[in-house]
Amino acid sequence: MNRRNRIHQLLALVCGLALAGFHDPPPQPLDRRAVLIALEEIRAVQVAPDASYVRRLDRMVVESPTPYLRERALATLTEIAVRRGEAERVVKLLERHAETAEDETVRTSAYAHLDLLRQHFPPERRSTLALSIRGPIAKGATVTLVATLSSTVEPVEEVVVGLDSLHENVELLGKSEVFRIFLKPGEPRDVEFELKLKETGGYTVPVTALVSFGRTDFERLESEGRLLVGESRGSFGDRRVGKGEGLRPVY
Repeated sequence: MNRRNRIHQLLALVCGLALAGFHDPPPQPLDRRAVLIALEEIRAVQVAPDASYVRRLDRMVVESPTPYLRERALATLTEIAVRRGEAERVVKLLERHAETAEDETVRTSAYAHLDLLRQHFPPERRSTLALSIRGPIAKGATVTLVATLSSTVEPVEEVVVGLDSLHENVELLGKSEVFRIFLKPGEPRDVEFELKLKETGGYTVPVTALVSFGRTDFERLESEGRLLVGESRGSFGDRRVGKGEGLRPVY
């Protein structure tokens, strides 16, 4: 997907979020005139944003008298930033509102817009996930799938890593398929999953890790282990999901 199509898709999602929150008319406020004036200001900024659009809309997120107006200002702010290719200007602001806004509607909306921006304009990776295998890849054998995680920055509050799903011919041995660990920069950690290979064939083992750097700052890492199980031997590869990378032979 080229950049233009990606931006158009994100704009559609932002508008969808906005409509989801704005399908009902604003509640009747004590000062209806003030609400109408605020709506006109938001629309004016949206149609012809100038260099001060971030400051103006952020002020309205904080000072507007109704949740409707606050959410409308937040959605407009995100839409303009995407349209102008300035998503990085609003990320910290969205993080602040998601963490500290008194209005629950604003916190929820800010987090949703922040998640959308990170999906479509991901920042430089600060953590990695790689898969490897120990043991004979053969029918009836037990192998150890090793998920190695590392981080280049601190602090890392928590890492949750687990298996998404398994084929019925690949059995997880052990009590848990989800682990919580902590990382320090430059000190990789391994999480191990014991797997029973019950039948020959090709199988995918998806592993996902959620690396939390703060309450609203996280990375989602996904990798797929590809097992080719034979009667007496087999092969394994590691494919990172979502990065356009091919299969990396490991064993």
